[in-house]
Amino acid sequence: MSRRNLIMAVATVGLFMAGNVQPSMADITGKIIGTVVDPTGAVIPGAKVTLRNPSTGLMRTTQTDTTGSYEFLLVPVGENYAVEVEAGGF
Repeated sequence: MSRRNLIMAVATVGLFMAGNVQPSMADITGKIIGTVVDPTGAVIPGAKVTLRNPSTGLMRTTQTDTTGSYEFLLVPVGENYAVEVEAGGF
């Protein structure tokens, strides 16, 4: 499986930026969470996940846990984030 297909598989799971914005007080950070799966739906534990924002230079990495899940906490609210996934054999 190509890296692009794996990333597409991640995107179909539903990555989202979560921020709790309230009219009187706006949060300035959110979180990005997701699960890495292959096209058959099997989770990919131990995958390297990189979060990038080329507009700001932000780059963070983490690894998926045994359930294929990952999270990036305290992510500055903004646009133009990209998530890349690398895993052995893909």
